Amino acid sequence: MEGYTRDISKDGVRCSIPERIPVGCTLWLQLDRDALMMCEEIEKKAVILQHGILGKVVWVEKQKENFEIGLQFLIREEKTGHP
Repeated sequence: MEGYTRDISKDGVRCSIPERIPVGCTLWLQLDRDALMMCEEIEKKAVILQHGILGKVVWVEKQKENFEIGLQFLIREEKTGHP
């Protein structure tokens, strides 16, 4: 499925897509390198897989011809060395 990204931040992104996706689903987003470079914090924290980023759908809104969704980037767990 193809869509458009908007309002990208270090924690997530707003997307416009043609199909409804249930809240709680995990999606793989292929972002171009320029989009990732806009927010270097994304690369530091997020789970990046095959030149894409994983995100969880946290909200969905029906628009006239598509759906707006909010994705929260999945983050890597930091290892502190403490049990």
